[in-house]
Amino acid sequence: MGLHHHHKRHKLLLAMIAGLITLLGVEAISRWWLEGNVIKTIEIPTEKGPIRPDDRFGFVLAPGDYDGTHINRIGLRGPEIEEHKRAECIRILMLGGSTTYGNTVSTEEAYPAVVQHLLRQTNPHRCIEVINAGVSGAYSYHHLVRYQHLYSALRPDIVTMYIGWNDYAGYLWQRGDWKADSLAVNSLIIDVGSIPMALLRRSSAARIAYTSYKRASFRQALSELSSCTDVAAALRPATEGLHHNLARLIELVQRDGAKVLLIKFPYVLRDDQIKQDLELLSTMDVPGRIESMLPMVRFEPSMPTLAASVMDRLAQEKRVGVVDCRTVFYDLSLEERLDRFDDAIHPNAKGYALIGKCVADAIEPWIAVP
Repeated sequence: MGLHHHHKRHKLLLAMIAGLITLLGVEAISRWWLEGNVIKTIEIPTEKGPIRPDDRFGFVLAPGDYDGTHINRIGLRGPEIEEHKRAECIRILMLGGSTTYGNTVSTEEAYPAVVQHLLRQTNPHRCIEVINAGVSGAYSYHHLVRYQHLYSALRPDIVTMYIGWNDYAGYLWQRGDWKADSLAVNSLIIDVGSIPMALLRRSSAARIAYTSYKRASFRQALSELSSCTDVAAALRPATEGLHHNLARLIELVQRDGAKVLLIKFPYVLRDDQIKQDLELLSTMDVPGRIESMLPMVRFEPSMPTLAASVMDRLAQEKRVGVVDCRTVFYDLSLEERLDRFDDAIHPNAKGYALIGKCVADAIEPWIAVP
């Protein structure tokens, strides 16, 4: 009996050792080969990294220079900003996500810089300052909180809002865990408990597993949308959350005495001919970076269409300005639109030039000297 018990313990010990060796092997392969080389895992903000955790905002960009991009002391892309605006200056604050930040272009090519350049050209004797307040991954609630605690003190005269993509993407990413007032984003790991976070910080294998699970779930959600008979109903919680957060944000901006301009945003397809564009794309040699993003835009109504409907509602409810920058792309052929986007959602420098002109033209009457 004792010998048999000893044999079982020995087998259990060997199994545990084998399991430990396997785990260590998986971790070593994950750390030294898979992560970064084969699989780009979702980033975790760190206290010493360029993206840092923040209790109020969820995350912030650390001031400094990164690959030729300057992040100022406020945590925004671009030159340093004086908190106290000069009385004779017109300060324009441009809110948005990666499409405003300009992930795919230089600071000077992102549309906020284009707007500043164009407005200074047409108003050479006026002081005009445009602040790029685009934050990659941020959605409407992030902008609401940031305005309350950070941007309001800058006293902008005009606030533009190019917001919506991340609201819908975040809703699909979080699915059952989604809340309209959450600071979670799909580009960072900030929405897990302390124990899972500790594991994710220390283990490459855990980060790879988490990333793979979340991305598979996101793809499944997009696949379900593409075959959904009522896309608007399926995305209604995100649409209403966007409306609620933007309404509150507009109220804060108006309370500060600033004007608001809502921007209806474009993407590589035309909202009024999505099926035709997709059929034509199937016959073309489409760049991989565009093709990989098509699941985000292959259903009707599109996310930009739903966001545009929110903006139309808010324009009437809050009496704010709205400009449709989708239409400047409507005169272009599909081939020409492909040439102006880095992927299906993010414009390149050519696309930003068009958006910048669209936004500058809308703002011009507000700042022109009578």
